This record gives sequence, structure tokens and C-alpha cells, in this order.
Amino acid sequence: MYKLVYKGDFVEGFDEDQIIGNLAQLLQLKPKVVRLMFFSGRPSVIKLLDNTTEVERWRAAFVDAGVRLHSVSLDAPDVGNIADQIELDLELHELEVDDEDDLPQFLVRREPQPEPEQEPSGSIFTPVPLTPPVPVQHPVAKVQPPATTSDQPAPAPAPAPAPAPAPAPAPAPAPAPAPAPNASSGEPVVTPVLETLASAPGDNTELRDEFDYDDDDWIKKQKWLAESEEEVEPPPTAEEAAELERAIHRHKASFLWGMLVILLAISITAGTILWLKRPLWTPVAASEQASQLASALASPSLFGLAYLHVERMHRVKDDQPRTLAHLPGPEKEFWARMEAAGIDLGKQTREAWVGFYGQQQRLQPLWILEGQFQPVVIKAWLQQHYQIEADTPQGIIFSGVDIQHCERTPVKSAYISEQRLVIGAPEFVAMFNGRLESQARAEKDLSGWQDWSKDKMLAAALFHPGNSPERTTAMALSRLSIDAAPISAIYAGLEPRLFPPAVEFSSALASSDAQAIQAIRQQLSNSLQQARHTLAVDWPETLPLYERLSVGGDESHVAINALFDEQVQQEIQQWISSLLGKAFSPLGLTMEVAQERVDESPLLFADVPATPLADFASVKHFNQSFVPQVETGPFGLAISSLEQTDNGALLNLDVAAFNLPNLGRETDSVSLRITDIADAYGNSLLATTDCATQSLRQATPINLIYQGNVFDQGQPVGFVGLQGGKKILLPPTLDLTRAGLIKGVIEHRLPTRIERLSLAQPLAGQKIDAQGVSVRFLSAGPSQLHFQVAGNTAALLHVNALNEAGKVLASNSALRGSNLLDQGKTVTIDFQGKVAAVELILVREQVLQTHEFTLAGIYPPVRDFSMVLPPPEVFSAEQLPALEKDTAPAVSFPHQAPANSVIAGPVLIAVHELLAQPQNTLALRADIYTRNSHPLSRQLGAVSMVISELEDGSGNLHSVHYQSPIAMDHQGGYWLNGNYQTDPTQPWLRGLLEMRAGDLPVGDTVALWGKLVFSAAQEPVPIQLPFRFGMQWNANDALLKLQRVESGRLIFDMEGNLPSLMAIRALSLDGELVSQPAQLRTVFGKHRIELDIKQIPATIEFQTARELTTLEVPVELRVNP
Repeated sequence: MYKLVYKGDFVEGFDEDQIIGNLAQLLQLKPKVVRLMFFSGRPSVIKLLDNTTEVERWRAAFVDAGVRLHSVSLDAPDVGNIADQIELDLELHELEVDDEDDLPQFLVRREPQPEPEQEPSGSIFTPVPLTPPVPVQHPVAKVQPPATTSDQPAPAPAPAPAPAPAPAPAPAPAPAPAPAPNASSGEPVVTPVLETLASAPGDNTELRDEFDYDDDDWIKKQKWLAESEEEVEPPPTAEEAAELERAIHRHKASFLWGMLVILLAISITAGTILWLKRPLWTPVAASEQASQLASALASPSLFGLAYLHVERMHRVKDDQPRTLAHLPGPEKEFWARMEAAGIDLGKQTREAWVGFYGQQQRLQPLWILEGQFQPVVIKAWLQQHYQIEADTPQGIIFSGVDIQHCERTPVKSAYISEQRLVIGAPEFVAMFNGRLESQARAEKDLSGWQDWSKDKMLAAALFHPGNSPERTTAMALSRLSIDAAPISAIYAGLEPRLFPPAVEFSSALASSDAQAIQAIRQQLSNSLQQARHTLAVDWPETLPLYERLSVGGDESHVAINALFDEQVQQEIQQWISSLLGKAFSPLGLTMEVAQERVDESPLLFADVPATPLADFASVKHFNQSFVPQVETGPFGLAISSLEQTDNGALLNLDVAAFNLPNLGRETDSVSLRITDIADAYGNSLLATTDCATQSLRQATPINLIYQGNVFDQGQPVGFVGLQGGKKILLPPTLDLTRAGLIKGVIEHRLPTRIERLSLAQPLAGQKIDAQGVSVRFLSAGPSQLHFQVAGNTAALLHVNALNEAGKVLASNSALRGSNLLDQGKTVTIDFQGKVAAVELILVREQVLQTHEFTLAGIYPPVRDFSMVLPPPEVFSAEQLPALEKDTAPAVSFPHQAPANSVIAGPVLIAVHELLAQPQNTLALRADIYTRNSHPLSRQLGAVSMVISELEDGSGNLHSVHYQSPIAMDHQGGYWLNGNYQTDPTQPWLRGLLEMRAGDLPVGDTVALWGKLVFSAAQEPVPIQLPFRFGMQWNANDALLKLQRVESGRLIFDMEGNLPSLMAIRALSLDGELVSQPAQLRTVFGKHRIELDIKQIPATIEFQTARELTTLEVPVELRVNP
């Protein structure tokens, strides 16, 4: 099976409108849906296909439409791939709103996942032995907060009168429920459940997150297990989940201007606003140097400016510490770490400036602190915590290390004097110092900024948002139906007021277009009125704030103002939370799902004793495809792969468990941590302070939950599976030949006592506070839950949606993400039916169970071959004449005919793509066919294509040299008792030719001239090398490198052409053959050789031909017009 993936790769020469029109016609989708799916900056899985012919047909069709697709080879239609097909229908039903007709559904959205951050664990309580878990039905309880426990059944609520929503398009057909369980077994049958998880880690303090607009990684993970008469389909491995996931590029700051363009100042003062605690404020005037500093900042590339009068903002009680810890800095907790080292920046800083400059489609920040500093102390701190690249009078050039990825952070420069501290990219630090020293004039019109900021404690501006190098602000304004083009600047700030004592928040949009100003003012007034009726429904505490907001201005400005008193901290926090809830909410409320589906086997929760759980050996039969290398308590572990990456050797460790009690989807109760990598004698091989070591020892949540059933003696047995893994980037200093032991620990926080709470509709604005966690429900569609979780988020175990009868509804998908500039997370879950009430399962008590483990070796497990394949028949020189005299086969193309077919002697070349791009790049994709009477299948170097000349539009020939090996194999057929049974309806061999080349010597290529080379190898010469990971073998300008080790398979990357290579064999220490015949594969233009093994070998043997006889068949390929 193959997966077609869209990665934002467009064909040159097509503009956005052309591509949208082409794809809308090709896929029979509305242009709106096409724009959402292909122009939101997000990778997408487009289609799952069974064979390469279909893959190439789809790729060719998309190329004609202006989009290049990438494909991934999959060994089998596993559960993750089935989930892709199911999500196809679900997403398009969500996108096709309004009055659009139901159309064929082709697109599917899928999100890749970084390792999610570990949730904080809850309190550890004294365990109380109670009854084991039993299935419980909970009717809808109509309880208003504060919620109470629902140990006693409550009556179902009466349906609330409401107009019936318009029906949504029919969802994808749900799978048939599992057969009834055996009454004697007592085991519930768990039908397959599709659940989508998401994580969007955010940075709560970084100013750069607000203006660099780094993308949040929003993740959807699909899990689906199909029923089988023998066993359940294997769940996705952690590596597969990581490869199949993709990041939705969601702009962090899209909501900053989207809600009345008022969050700019809040984003800047999210931390500094905590200092405002006095009800009476002193007026603030601009410092004498403000104008000079602003002019030095105002270079042509300046797009944003922020100013903070730190000294006045710190005027609080004497017992309140002065700190910059809450102020965003060059790196996370940069100022806080300096202050923790004894550098009192809070008292030393008088004013702070931040300039934002356009560079490479991003806004780069530059920090300037004015005050009285100690340069020697600050330089010593930088030298202690960073790598110093250079130390000059113009500044210290330094860089840090990203612990999570063990990569160097971007280089920064710090200019430090007794009066000033300047930190940013080296080029901007030098630019600012040069302009300040030469007293350069402002190259941006700052007259509006100076009038705006002269009496404010805090002021911020964004100049010409329509021309900003990043498009977030313009996109956010467009969501308010506001055109960013006529706007010259957006201002925001805080200003003290004496009478009445208050802080005034004000924001303004400036423009010389009076007509645009009038339209913007009207639009913002409408948005404010709408906010009073939407946000205030979910957050009634914010209604007084919206009542105080006013929209005014003159012919050149639209002004927005609000007053805050001594409750400013609480009001700002609630305001931020409410706006975050809106920002992370779905784009539109979903319609009610027409066909209700009840979850026939919901997750079970009950009080359990704090005793050790059953060992993994007693439950591993639920998934026999997972072969553990070590078992510890209820968990099994196995290495799935070891691969070479640009950053070093990457080891993928998988974890599995079954039927863990009280396993919920809203918290991560299991985590894995590597403690050491040692040699065979237990001696540690890890450095104590190495970055890779620190990253390796970080805990990783194990949180992929799925449900399924297997059949035992004809009776279904349900189970709940937990699977996950950790990607272990081995330190570059680690000697892999010595690595003998991997040590670690699995921590399991087992809930032993739970609490159930319930709320009835309408849910919007209702809040539950219990067990230290706060859950607030927000506006959502009739078949949807949308809520925010704060506080002790680990206490929220699971959330069920109930129908009118109190039954648990089956879920379609879920989206979860950490809140930006706020604590906790936001969750959206879609259900298959109308939600009448919600049930929350909370943790009252839990115990921490730890399970240590030790893995022997760093290689994945292997197993015996189910069938030993014979070596391929040798293609000898005596068979070349028969091939030369033969004719090309007559091939049928049942699905789609190639763009062009060429007969070259005994070969049929079916050309699917042959393009010479405007950037002088070549793209050739074709199928090569010969009759199957010639022993060319499973050969490593028997067939290759060589392109030797290019013909330009004037008929001139230009010499080149491009070559590619071709793996020939039967189309159709099967293995039986060691013999291959061919398909009589397809009497040919087929090989995939895919060639990519750049920097062509000519720009108007019309034809390719070359040859197909058939090589007959004789008299193999064995060359044996000791086996080790990463081993290489060079021969005749070609290279084979062991790039990846999977469970029972070695994968060699191949560069160049090796026509003399006859075989690769794996041998044991005793010289026994422990491998199947090697196979040449071509995967999207890259060639590799796969070698299946039944044990880790001691030696790899390469067999090359002593003699090589070739047959060359001339080829001419014309470029597609």
C-alpha cells in the first residue's frame, strides 16, 4: 500500500487561483474547501492506494493541476492507514458547511506529533482497597455547578426546547459492532473506536512567539482496529504514528488582532501587568532619550516597536520584588535565569525597548534595556551558560543549545555597557549601535508613534501590517473582514489615569484613507457587539469589561479604549483566557450528526485496589504482532528500528500494555524515561553533562489508546490497548559497538479512586471545580464538546458525551492543545450524535507504580522466516541474445494509459511524466516492461537506464550523464512452496524508473537520448565485511550504506549504479546464511537494497561479478509538450 502526501510543493508556473481552480475541478470540491486544505500551510495525506500504477496516475493528475505529491510505501493497510480513510469523510463533512452540495470526498487531513510535554502528576494519596472495575451505566444528571458526585443515579433531564439544527451531511459509515461476548467469559466486547489526539505546546512567556509567529504543532492521531476472525490488526507503532502525523501550521497570533485588534498590548504585558497592584497611578512622561532611541531603531526594515517604562511599572509596595522575570526575552526564561544568578535586572532597568525587523519572511526581535548595569557580571553569566563565538568591543557573539533536539540555537549578539544592554541578531545589534552613534534620522515615519507613546507606561506599534514579512496580522484582520492594505499602523498601550484612579488600555488603527477608517470603525463596532453576545456567554465574568470597551476615533484613526482598576490582574487574566478559548475554538460550529452512534464498549472507570497489576505475559496475546524484547510489570518493550539521521543514530523504542485500569484520554498516566546506556558489563557509556544525554533522559508520555477485540475459540474478547514510544537520539560520543544495555523506567500513575461529575445542556459558560482542576465548557455545535482545562489538569481523567438516554456517544475525533499565554489546555471533541449532557471522570486518589527495565542490545528483534525464498536465477551472458531478439510485451493498462509509450527493442517504456522544468530540472517517471521469460526479476544490477545526451529546441545535443538502476519484478502472482506462481494474464516483468536531475545544461530540452543497459554477471566474487551499524561499501563510484535496521530487516541506501553487484548475504558467526535474497527497491527516486534477516549477523557478504557482459538498447524519449 502507498500513501500520497501533500507537502506544499507546487509546480512552477501556476499561481494560487489556477491551482485552486484545477484542484476544484479535479476533485469535484468547492474552491473554499480546496483553499482550506491546500493553502493553509499544512501537510496532508491525500489518498491511500494499493499499487504503484495508481500512485503514479494520481501524482500525474495532481502535477497537471499544479501540485506535486509525495508518496510513502506502506507494508500493509494497518490501523493508522485505515484511520486515514475514515478521517477522509469526517473532515470533509466538517468543511462542507453552508449550503454546498455533497461531493466526492478525496482529501484527508493528518497531523504529525512531536513528543508531547508531560502533564504534571496529581497528588499521591493513600490507596484504599475497593471493588474492582465493573461496567456502569450513568444516566444524564442535570447538575449545575458547583457540581457534586454522581454516585447515585440521577433522573434524565427533560429535553431543552430549542430549534432543530439543519442536518449535516451523512458521516462516514460506522463499522459494524463486534459480535456479542461469550456470557461465560465475562469480558466485554470492545468495538473499534476512532479517537484523534492533539497537542499544541505553547510558550507562555516568550515575546518572540508573538512576533516570530513560530508554528504550533497541532496533532491529530487516528486509531482504528478492525475485527478479524484470528486476531486484531496490529496497532500503529510509535514510529508509524510519528511518520504519519503532520503539523497543522496554526498561527499563534492570529487572534491578537482578530478580537478587536486589542491583544497586542496584552501579549506584551501578559507578565508585566502582574506588577500593576496600586489603585492610584502616577502619570508617566517619555524619557529624554526616547526620541533618539526610536530614531536609531527606525531603519527601513522596522515593522514593529514596543516600549515599556519599567521603573514606573514597578511602583508597588516595598515588599514586592522588582523583577523582569515575566518579561519575554531572547530565549525562554532568559531574564529569569539572569536574576536567579544574582543579576538584579528589575532594579537596574529603567526602560525597555523591542524592535521587530523583517528578515526572511519573519519578524526578528531586538531588545534594548536602558538603566545601570554591571557589564563584567553579565558577560561572566553569558560565558557560563552559552557558547561564546566571539568577544569584541562591538559585542559578544553567543549561541545556546536546544536540549530537546540537541541543536544549536540561532546565534545572537549582546552589546553590554553600564547604561545599555542590546541583545538580538548580530546584524541588527550592529545596525542599531551604528545608527545610534551616528545619530541617524528615522527612516520610518514615527510622528504617529511619538504622539501615541509620549505619556504611556507601555506602548506598542505595528507599521504597515499589510506589508509585514509575515502574514499573520493581515490574515487575522481578514477574519474581521478588514483589509490590512490601507492601514498605516496599529497602536496599543497602557496609560495611567489619576481621576478616577485607573489604567486605561487603548488601541488604534491609523490610515490616511477616510473611507477605509469609516468601514473599519463600523466593522469593529459590530465585532464588539457580537463579542458581548458570544464570548460573554462562555465567560460571563468578562461582560463588564466588554461593556467598558468603546470604539471611536476620527477621520484618520479608529480608537478602542477600556479602563481597569485595582482588579486589573484578575480581569486581564479572564480576558486572556476567554480570547484564547475563542482562538482555539473550531472555525465554525458543526452541525448535528444525523445518524447517532452509541459507544457500545466505552472505557470503564471504577475504584480499584492499589495492588500490582497482571504481568504483560498474561495479556500479550491481544496483539501477537508485537514481540516484546523485555517485559516489566504490565508493560512490554521492543526496539522497532535503528536509523542513521543527520543528527546521529536514532533508536525507536516501542511500549505496549493492555487492559490497564482507569485509562483515560484526557491525561497521560504512563511515561517512559531512559536512565542509562551501558556496555555489556553495566558500565555507563553516557556523559553526565552532554546535551544528548539530558534529552535522552527526559520523560516521554505513552498515550496512544485504542480499543479492539480478538477471537478466542470463536468468542470475541475485548481489550483496551495502550501504545507509545520514545525516539532516542544516541549521543554522538556513544560507541555503538560497545552499547550492550539500555536501562530505563516506566512510571504509571494508577488512579485507585475516581469521582464522576455531570452537567446537562446548555453547557456553554458552565464550570466545574473539583480535585484541583477547573473545567469550563464553551460554545460548541450540537454534536461537539469544546472546553478549557486549567489547574491540576492531570486530575481530569476522561470526558464522556451522553445522549438523551444517558448513553455514551461514540467520538469521531478530538483536538487538544496547550494554551498560549495561559495555563492548561483547550479540547474539542466531535461525537456521533446530539450531546445532551457531559460526564467527567476525575482522579480522587492515585498511586505511583514504577517498573524498571533493561534491554539487551540496541537492535530490533528478529524472528524466523515463515518461508525461505530461493536465490534468484542468474541472468547469464548466454541469455542476452534471446533478450536482444525478443519483442516488447503487449501490456494492458486497465486504469490509466501512460502519457507516452516507447518501444525500444525488447522493452516497452510507459512514460508517465517527462518534464524539463523552467529551473532546468528534469523529472522522468516511467514503467519498464519486458516479457517474463527472461530471468530479470529480483536482480540487483541487471537493468539500468543511462541518459547521455539532451536535445535542445534547435536540435543541438548536450552531453550529460544520468543513470538509475531498475528493479524488475513480476506483476501479479504469488509464492507457493518456494516457487513463484506467475499471473497468466500479466506475462511480463515491470520495473519503476524514476529520475530527478537539476542544473541541466540547456533550458529548452525537447528530447532525451540514452540507453537501457542489461548486464549479465558471472562468476561471483565474495567480499566479506564485519557487520556494524552504519557500515559502508564503495565500488566503482557507487556507495552502499547501512542506513536503517528494522525488525528482521537491514536497509542499505544506494548511491550510483552497481551493475556488477549480484547478491548481498548476511552470515552468522559460524558462517551460516541468516538472510533471504536481497531486493532492490526504488522509493520515490531513491534506491535502496532491503535484506531480510532472522538474526543479527556477524558478517555481511557482497558478491560482485568477475565478468560482466552487457546489452545496450538505444532509447529516445521526447519531452511532453
